[in-house]
Amino acid sequence: MVTIPTSTEQHYIETVPLEDSVWRFQFDWNSYAETWMLTLRDASNVALVTFPVLPGLTLGLSQSYDPRMPPGSLELIDMGLSAPTKPTLTSLGSQHLLVYTTLEELNAISA
Repeated sequence: MVTIPTSTEQHYIETVPLEDSVWRFQFDWNSYAETWMLTLRDASNVALVTFPVLPGLTLGLSQSYDPRMPPGSLELIDMGLSAPTKPTLTSLGSQHLLVYTTLEELNAISA
């Protein structure tokens, strides 16, 4: 598993090597909706998908219809002790973690 690096800046891009490829995670804080938006980009900087970072987020990226997507899964984990909450501008990366599980790890879990 890989924890995706995050920041409290309102707009930033993290470049992360996953599964023998480089991926760009573009984070944008929507102050009106008070929600983080995440755009996943490939090594050529082509946007593949954009979605809100919300409680219960689990994306089986390999299950998408786009073969350019990473083969693993992405999950938002709330480290708080209560019911899952929506990440705030400052909680992403501390209370809320984005974790990528590789295809190999997913296969080992399901075996």
